[in-house]
Amino acid sequence: VAEGLAMAGSAKLAVSENAASGASDLSSGWTPPNSTANVSSLSVASSTGVITITYTNTAGGNAMMMTPSSGGSALAAGTVATGGSINWDCATNTTVLSKYRPSACR
Repeated sequence: VAEGLAMAGSAKLAVSENAASGASDLSSGWTPPNSTANVSSLSVASSTGVITITYTNTAGGNAMMMTPSSGGSALAAGTVATGGSINWDCATNTTVLSKYRPSACR
């Protein structure tokens, strides 16, 4: 799980920067990393900024979604985030067992 979260760092940065400027594509400027032995793919939803980490069967074959919000509201492409900071929820919409997730994602 840690490998996927580390790989998501550049995606989180791209989403945050795009949300701060009100970009029409929250994944703009981000390039997906190559797959590894544990992470099969990483994607960013251009309209919401939701990051999906998909793990290989070797790593359990699960997926974790990281959902961004600002000021308690979901991000939306084309709208400037005005909440002051971007918060990430990784506790919902995930199939990774709780015991394998970081404490902030339980």
